[in-house]
Amino acid sequence: MAEFIVFNNKNSYKDFKIKLLNEVIIPFPNKRMNPISIDGSDGDLYEDLGGYDDIVIPVNLDILDEKIIKNRYRSIKRWLNQIEDNKLMFSTDFGYVYKVKKVEVPNNFKTVFNGLGEANINFICDPYTYDIDGVHEISLPSTLYNYGDVSKPIYRIKGEGMLNLYVNDNLIKLNIGQEILIDTDLELIYREGAIENNRKTGKWEDLYLKPGENKFNWSGNFNITVIPNWRCL
Repeated sequence: MAEFIVFNNKNSYKDFKIKLLNEVIIPFPNKRMNPISIDGSDGDLYEDLGGYDDIVIPVNLDILDEKIIKNRYRSIKRWLNQIEDNKLMFSTDFGYVYKVKKVEVPNNFKTVFNGLGEANINFICDPYTYDIDGVHEISLPSTLYNYGDVSKPIYRIKGEGMLNLYVNDNLIKLNIGQEILIDTDLELIYREGAIENNRKTGKWEDLYLKPGENKFNWSGNFNITVIPNWRCL
């Protein structure tokens, strides 16, 4: 079986007869640091700006059936350019996904495929590797264990009225109107497709999932689910 990628709800091998030509090397994320020069001092000091830069994953794709590029070129181009599901997975490491922000496709993409049957694609991704078990929505339990780094989950809350949600003893007050979606990574709260951040009182970071045990507590008739987004560098 040829090695392949799963991206944007498509399997490169099953859907397009495209395989991975070479082993994929995942770069290590660079920590965001600001160099500070000091007169009379050797070298620089570095200020930690917090967070990590995006990573670029180069992928060498090979078309196994050259007829496909003529018949399905537009479908392949749309698959790479119009991102509806940003999760990228490699058949060599099926338990983890990368979140794609942008795909760099060469301008001579069609010509390269026609002439050589292969093309180099760059996937610009979030610096973290995500556990496949953490990208699915689950009911929020009273205790949730995080085996990775600090994660930024997505909460979905259904109900009506004021909710006092305790996450690791941190109080978050929420005004629920039927249903809201809380994206802690984007720091946005959605209700019926509109952004309504004024429905929250409390710090965004208090909603994060720390490494180790995380505890939750609330009262009232509310249904709460979470996408944990388990991740590590």
